[in-house]
Amino acid sequence: MGLSYALPAPAAQKVINQNPKPSSSPKLSEPDQLLLLAMYQGKSTQAMLAIQHGANALFVTPEGIPVLVWAAQIGHAELVKHLLSKGASAQTKSRHGISALVAGIDSGNLNVVKLLLQKGADVNARDLDGRTALMGASYYGQIEMVKLLQSYWAQPEAQDINGTTALMLAAHEGHLEIARLLLAKGAKLNSKDKQHQTPLMFAAREGRLAMVKFLLQQGAPIHERNKQGQSALNLAFNRQHDQIVSVLKSAGGTEPSGLASH
Repeated sequence: MGLSYALPAPAAQKVINQNPKPSSSPKLSEPDQLLLLAMYQGKSTQAMLAIQHGANALFVTPEGIPVLVWAAQIGHAELVKHLLSKGASAQTKSRHGISALVAGIDSGNLNVVKLLLQKGADVNARDLDGRTALMGASYYGQIEMVKLLQSYWAQPEAQDINGTTALMLAAHEGHLEIARLLLAKGAKLNSKDKQHQTPLMFAAREGRLAMVKFLLQQGAPIHERNKQGQSALNLAFNRQHDQIVSVLKSAGGTEPSGLASH
């Protein structure tokens, strides 16, 4: 079974790129028309100039993308700061449920995320799929981002609509330092998603040998089974991750009846 958490979240730039040639609208001021054009073309410098010349800092494209979410997504800290100073809310979300904070995680720009948190962005805000900023940073392996989010009390055990946690995502991608940080702040080794998969199962299935060893050292349960009746050992065996199979057997994992060796 594959990863139930699909990243990246729908990107603001991808959404607005669906209509790359906006027509001018009599309902928009000239600065707003220039801002819209800059957003469609992905030109941050022109967007900044449009804002400085009177474009609305709360501007939203016809597709429902606020300019603040777009600026956060492309990682333009100066533009984000300027928009916030002009009255844009750090809590802003797109019509698609993408918050400026989660968009900032998508960009990987630490300064953008800092600015938004300092201005009151909800560190535990969720998108329409229940995803949080901590989940995104954990998936991407953004160590300093995770530390920053934790300093604002990001919930380590938040689950998305599939029941996936940040630790499961870190385990899936093999991000050891992220896993250490999450466990230190209360993430649980025995959490299960809606398919009854544990962090160890995510790591074993994806062939993350170092992560499997680490999770076992931390006391991860080895005999749990998912909804298909598969253990971490089954999942590693099915993917032919022989070293992980050996490690799990050595740690007490039992080989199901009828499971032949390679």
